[in-house]
Amino acid sequence: MTASDPCGCCGTSAAAADPHVNAPGLAALRYRAGSHGTFTAALHRAVSASPALRSLTTRETDDPSMALLDGAASVLDVLTFYSERIANEGFLRTATERDSVQQLAAEIGYRLKPGVASSTHLAFTMDKVPGAPASVFVAAGAQAQSIPGQDELPHTFETVEDLEARPEWNAVRARTLQPEDIRTGTTTVHLRGTSTALRVGDALLLVGAERRSDPLSDRWDVRRVTAVEAQPDPDPAKPGATLVTLDAPLGSVRPASAPPGPPPSVYALRDRAALFGHNAMRWTDLPLPLRVGELPPGGGTVIPGPYAQRSSTWADARLPIGTTQIQLDRVVPGVVRSSWIALTAPGKTTDKPDVELFLVTGVTEQSVADFLLTAKVTALTVSGENISYFTRRTATVLCVSEELELAERPLLTDVAGRDVELASPTDLPPGRTVVVTGDRVRDGVHSAEVAVVDAVNGATLRLHGPLTNTYRRDSVVVYANVAAATHGEARTEILGNGDSRRPFQSFALRAAPLTYVGATSGSGTRSTLTVRVDGIVWHEVPTLYLQPRDAHVYVLGQADDGTVTLKFGDGVTGARLPTGQNNVRADYRVGIGLEAELAAGRITLLLSRPLGLTGVGNPVPARGAADAESIEDARANAPTTVVTLDRVVSLDDYAAFVRAFAGVGKAAAVALWHARPGQPLSAGEQRVVHVTVGTAAERPLAVTDDLYGRLLAAIDAARHPARPVVLDGYVERHFRVGVGVRIDRDRDGDAVRAAVAAALASTFSFGGRDFAQDVTSAEVLAVAQRVPGVLGAVLDWLYLTGAATVHDRLEARPARVEASVFALAELLTVAADGITVRELTT
Repeated sequence: MTASDPCGCCGTSAAAADPHVNAPGLAALRYRAGSHGTFTAALHRAVSASPALRSLTTRETDDPSMALLDGAASVLDVLTFYSERIANEGFLRTATERDSVQQLAAEIGYRLKPGVASSTHLAFTMDKVPGAPASVFVAAGAQAQSIPGQDELPHTFETVEDLEARPEWNAVRARTLQPEDIRTGTTTVHLRGTSTALRVGDALLLVGAERRSDPLSDRWDVRRVTAVEAQPDPDPAKPGATLVTLDAPLGSVRPASAPPGPPPSVYALRDRAALFGHNAMRWTDLPLPLRVGELPPGGGTVIPGPYAQRSSTWADARLPIGTTQIQLDRVVPGVVRSSWIALTAPGKTTDKPDVELFLVTGVTEQSVADFLLTAKVTALTVSGENISYFTRRTATVLCVSEELELAERPLLTDVAGRDVELASPTDLPPGRTVVVTGDRVRDGVHSAEVAVVDAVNGATLRLHGPLTNTYRRDSVVVYANVAAATHGEARTEILGNGDSRRPFQSFALRAAPLTYVGATSGSGTRSTLTVRVDGIVWHEVPTLYLQPRDAHVYVLGQADDGTVTLKFGDGVTGARLPTGQNNVRADYRVGIGLEAELAAGRITLLLSRPLGLTGVGNPVPARGAADAESIEDARANAPTTVVTLDRVVSLDDYAAFVRAFAGVGKAAAVALWHARPGQPLSAGEQRVVHVTVGTAAERPLAVTDDLYGRLLAAIDAARHPARPVVLDGYVERHFRVGVGVRIDRDRDGDAVRAAVAAALASTFSFGGRDFAQDVTSAEVLAVAQRVPGVLGAVLDWLYLTGAATVHDRLEARPARVEASVFALAELLTVAADGITVRELTT
């Protein structure tokens, strides 16, 4: 017997066979004193060495003596097996049970993250039919559910804030029209409706208010129509518009003349007529008796021709100055008093005719005989100027004016910044949460973001901060019946009876998993559990240690299956539960994890239906979720508690703090020099901590995510205020790889190739890579050659997706400043279909 072998059964040879040497960094400890075989051999040697048992020569297990020794060796084998397991559970690196990791982490104040529920904003729709409520109060806790897809389960979301909903706030479109802009150079006008009956070549008259009040004003224009385009409104109940293109710009530069003043009246001149006499013979072509005269048959004085003095008033002569009476060459019923006509004739240049506008002040029908012609005509009394520019032969009368209504012109500017112009005035209160949706200008992808109303000026919303994206105006919709919501379904249950005689009384929640929602605390989560005992709220604490004896507190424990246990105090560290019948009640929610990260538009089933609500949707995706922290993640994150001590100073502190935050899957921090806000680099730089963040859902952190705001607030509470911090996402770059492997002939080739592909996919996945971590051919070959059954490997190719050049090393760049702008860090991962494994046959 020795100090290391108190029973004397193991002997020095057994100890020498298993020296229990454990190198640093092992995933498991060797702690067994021996196995069944070594214990059996040691016992047999002890029997042989004992003089009293020298005559016991059999070693067969069917001998009662040997069977006793075999049983003792079995007991020792079991004891040492569990001793080794217990020893492994005592260290964070080697523990395999979740409870062991939890208790070890608790020793340094770290609690395994229970996961976090996804969050979104629900947009409710109110009924607009007559008699429907003008407003509805939607209390916090209103439920909506997702419609599951193939192999999915429905997920319930509940609002976490009260909401006043109104029908006019359902979905408000951005302003897409503006008053028609009539200015010098305008070549198109928009007319209300799509049935204007305008055709190419028709005449269009625009008259300003100045011309209506002053006959001498030149604030009018007559133009020919060169193109007509109907523009129906997406809403069938609206008339739409007609886009009319004019043959010349409005207004005139030489001579200077402004276009019609706003708002102009627009008329289609539906008919054309000539002046009576336009088809008369020329005066010089008249027979001499008519133009000069003739002698009487018996001789005597010459009889003057009836038109001898008409050369100045004939059809080819200009109309006299001050003429107010004109006759059309036919009856035109559509010309009425107070309508407009325009006289037009070829001008000094062939491309710009003379045009003058006249107001009709009188209309009659007459039978006229002149110019050797007779006709029934429409005689007009007109007022205007410059009628002497025209002759009966060359003038054309544009008449039968029909007023058309100007439509609003499309507003083509994009929606960006803090101001959003709505289609109609609104009375949204300041502080109201809204969701702005639309198609992004840069790529056309439909997107949405949450914003807060800062002020309202008529139909213009001033937001608390600028929009993240720039949107195409005609696609923008603002949802204002919006409430924040998180994943989880409410439960209320009676846990049981309190018993003041029992210390550390505990209860288990019947439903799991307990919902945790995002918070700005260091862990990034808070529980939705509320415990009441005899109607009084008791509070959760990390530990009962040092709690006052009368403190109404409890601690939570969580099993691997998600079951949650509540443990109360013993009257020394925390109060005992008072005795009562069913006096312990819990209100909580159930539901958590990445499976409830849903795309926009997936939550459409309204479970809570206050009178007036008809529908619900999630215009923004449900994001920010995380599954319960795994043991492997806890091994890496737990030590950060003693590294950061709830404060962040160094770059490692920032990265560790962010990695341990619920909802974060990966993080890296670098220090960058950058211009101070609002100043160029030349005005001075400052050092900025730039943190690259990948979420637990394996996607870049976006500024529109709820996680972004919570994480930034948590960092601000722990950092030095003088050090600016920037949170950013990353750029994921995919590569393709091909390897050839020589496979052990005794192995299944297909199985080995599949194992190599799986190893490469796992190693070069989001979880296996760091930001700015390069990929080398040596690393690829090392991964392939570690697979059992692979005797050797060669690299066939390694290149970035979309590139054609094969490389030995693919470089991933860290976050940096380029052209005064932060450039995102890169993450290299293998493409989903980017792995090719072939078997080497020679």
